[in-house]
Parts: sequence; structure tokens; C-alpha cells
Amino acid sequence: MVSLNQIADAFSEYQYDEGTGFDSINGVPCFACVSEIHRDLCCACVCGKKATTCLYCEHYKLKCVPLPRELLGVAQWYWNTLADLEARDPLGSSADEPTLTALQIGRVRCALIDCGRAWRGLAGHLKNPYPSDPTALAMMALQEQSSTREITSLLLLQASGAKIPLNEIHRRLASAQPAYARDEFLIVALREALEHLNGAENKPLPKEKGGRHLPSEFPEALQDKMSYTEGPAPRFPGVDYAVRDSSHAPPPSPVPKEEPMDDDHGSAKSPQKRKRGTVKDSPKKAVKKEEP
Repeated sequence: MVSLNQIADAFSEYQYDEGTGFDSINGVPCFACVSEIHRDLCCACVCGKKATTCLYCEHYKLKCVPLPRELLGVAQWYWNTLADLEARDPLGSSADEPTLTALQIGRVRCALIDCGRAWRGLAGHLKNPYPSDPTALAMMALQEQSSTREITSLLLLQASGAKIPLNEIHRRLASAQPAYARDEFLIVALREALEHLNGAENKPLPKEKGGRHLPSEFPEALQDKMSYTEGPAPRFPGVDYAVRDSSHAPPPSPVPKEEPMDDDHGSAKSPQKRKRGTVKDSPKKAVKKEEP
């Protein structure tokens, strides 16, 4: 089982910049849109009929859930990186002077598929961290009992006067952690997919696969809604994840910017078609910290 504390440690170099935000949307995208943006780089997480549900989740009848704060930094880097890709190759077709060859675009497509698979795996785990299989639950209980015995033995040694170095105590406590709680496969998969995405066009694959353009696979009806609908991303008051350390209280949800009002009628401006393949000017993006 992956905890949000493990996720925070694994992606600590990705810093969320609220001033930069997420390109092309007002607010923070939901988990589903981040997990599926690789399918269509023009994805826009915008409220649908309800303020708590985006157009994508409404179209596919999914439960719209927020990103945990521990993933905001890495999600911002991923989202804005894909927005830059869309700007280089707008609307999924070659530009007048294409920056990528067909082979390079094929490499990027494969990298995007791997990223989407990793995001979906982590999202599914966080939504349902506890297996429903009775055999798996029994194994988890057995691992917990074994861990408790190891920790109790260590406490008894200390109580009897045994002088155990602090680093040895830390080592024993780490080894006593249940095996299911040490499983970091989903985190490792996402890290590796994101690292490969960075400069994927110049990284040869074992079996090179060609591609004509960057992905643009959402249904046309959904694409049109995302292009013409103006508004903020969904808000999720009071939603939190159970696998976070309870000692860390979540910060207040980001407040979306107010929509501009028409001077004559006092109503929101008429929606215009969203510009596809453009990236807003930003002072900086969520970037990795430089290693000393």
C-alpha cells in the first residue's frame, strides 16, 4: 500500500507554484483529467453541469475527485509539459515548420502512454487502497502481527537495559515495517515514466514505433465542449484521502479567479472557442530542484 507520505518524499523535487498554475485552465485539474490528458493534449478540466464535476468525468460518468496536495507539484510539471508539446504541434497535426520528425513524435506517443498508465495506476490505488480479496486481507493481517512482534522485541531489549545504537534502532524499525506498506512499485513506475518523458523524442525505443501526430483522441462532442466552455475547474470542499498521515492537516482549497463581467449587462462574457496549441506566459513552472 502506498501512502501519501511516501509520495511526498518521492516527488519532493517537484515544487507547486500557485502563481504559475496549470496552463489553459482556471484552477487545479481533477485526478481523472491529469491521468487522461495523454490521450488528448487539448484536455481542459472545466466544470460541467455541476460545480463539483468536470466535463470529462461528466461525459464518461466518472466520480470527479481532486488531486492530493502531495501530487500538485509533479502534476503541474506534467500538465504544463504536455501543454508545451501541444504548442509545438498544435491540434495534433504537423506545423508549417515541424519541430519533431515522425519518428520523434512516435517516441513521444509511447512515452505519453506509459505516463498515462502510471497515473491511472496510482489514482486507482489511492481511491481504493485496501484490497477486497479475503486472501490479501489475511496476508496483510499476518504481516501486521509479525511487525508488531519485532517492534515489541526491540522495546523489551531497550527496557532491559540493552545499549542499542540509534542507527541500529532505525534499521530494525524500518525492517519491521509490513511488506505491503513498503510497496513503492506505483511510485517508481510514475517516476520512471516522467523521467523518460523528459526529452523522449531523442530517446530511441527497443522497437521504434512511428506516429503521424500527437494524440487527439477524445470524442468530438467532448472536444467541442472543452473548447467552448468557460469557467473554473471543479472544487471539492471537504474531500481528503484516508492514506495521509493524520498529523498533517490539508491546506484550504485554491479559490478560482472571478470571471470578468460585461459592463453593459452585468453578466459573464460570451464564451469563445478556447485557443488550442497555445501556452500562457508564466513567470516560471514547477521544476525540479537542482542537485547540489
